[in-house]
Amino acid sequence: MEFLSKLKISKIQSYDVIVLFLLSLCVRLFYVHKRFWLAGDSADYLDIAGNLAVFKSFAFTAADGSLMPTAFRPLLYPLLISLFWNDPSPPLNEIFLIQSVLGAATAVLVYLIAKESFSRKVSVIASLLFSFSPLMLQYTATIMTESLFIFLTVLSIFFMIKKRFLWAGVFFGLAFLARPIILPFLLFIVLLSFFSHITRKFSLHFIGVLLLAVLVASPWIIRNSFLFDKLTLTQSSGYGTNIYFGSIETPLWKSDNNWTDFFKQSVPESPPGLDEAADDRWRMKFAIEQITENPLGWLKVRAQQYPMLYIDNCGFLLGNNNMQMRQAFNEGKYYVIIVKLSFVIGSVIVLLLAILGLWFLRKDFFNYFYIWVFPVFLALIHLPMWIESRYFLPALPFFYILTTIGALVLYENLQTKFSTARTGISAAQNEILIPMDTGKRYQKLFLRKQ
Repeated sequence: MEFLSKLKISKIQSYDVIVLFLLSLCVRLFYVHKRFWLAGDSADYLDIAGNLAVFKSFAFTAADGSLMPTAFRPLLYPLLISLFWNDPSPPLNEIFLIQSVLGAATAVLVYLIAKESFSRKVSVIASLLFSFSPLMLQYTATIMTESLFIFLTVLSIFFMIKKRFLWAGVFFGLAFLARPIILPFLLFIVLLSFFSHITRKFSLHFIGVLLLAVLVASPWIIRNSFLFDKLTLTQSSGYGTNIYFGSIETPLWKSDNNWTDFFKQSVPESPPGLDEAADDRWRMKFAIEQITENPLGWLKVRAQQYPMLYIDNCGFLLGNNNMQMRQAFNEGKYYVIIVKLSFVIGSVIVLLLAILGLWFLRKDFFNYFYIWVFPVFLALIHLPMWIESRYFLPALPFFYILTTIGALVLYENLQTKFSTARTGISAAQNEILIPMDTGKRYQKLFLRKQ
């Protein structure tokens, strides 16, 4: 309780934090126990982690058993796995436990961030949405960077909200070592900060956070740059490949293994003798040439792929019964169709509610800068790139806050209309809700009075 008291939360909020953490942890541990799986990228992380633990080398294992130094994957996640690698087999139980704890801690951070501006109702609902998110649970139960990266990113933004910019810079630097997308995100924050007097006064702090994050990651950047004889940040590959796959038609909602097979069959053959960094740059050039030759075709592909950033049918919940809906229809397995359509419709509803929540906050847009900036950034940066629904997972902690606001706005307005129609008493008279168009900042039912 002493730690929680330092966060300036009440006794009942302390109980909220404890209950939410334990609930989210139990849900994750149960899901991991029932649905552990290995993604297509898991083998890379385990291979590098094993070589780090045994040979002290960040390297892939070649076909002949030799080690190939790499920067194909960022440093932090394989390093974390290697710290628990004592036996010949990978420390899966330890990693899943850590990821479950990180996920539960992130659910608490959602609560703490929401309570800075909103009521207990918003904070609890948003935290519960994150705790029970099927896609978040799915990527807690595999060897992927999601749990670690999301925790570090949300913790960094929490420190920014608390104006602890030094700690924000340190943890953003660690997040940068987990995924390179943090660098353009921090540049995005610095740029946006100049658009409002509310954030402009923090512009120098944001620049300091950016520089500190790069400083934290600099030893790894220097190592990679020496390895490839060119400036290479925390990862040598990714952008070129994603731009390329964002320019060609890909199968939608395939299983992870099918995606891996599709990639192997579809990656263009690069010139011989290129290292992994040069190979990614070649793919980027190849993709841009394709886009230039057929821009309308590229726009068509983007229109097909982009909705996948927000919409998922959660077919993985069906386990071995998962199949394409056409096959399910032909075989009469209508429950597969019902489950998938339910999650697709649910995804659309969640998206629309988040947009409504963002619209509701428009009067004080930059007062809620930290709530919307990461979802908006991810939405923009993935416009030209190949899409997986997991790419939007880091935005879900903030997205669910917006969704909760949108849902409460809609619910209270509908309730008020029914009440007015039944009693003839206006919303202003019974003070159920201040109308959205008044420009008032604090909504009595869910905005926290400050």
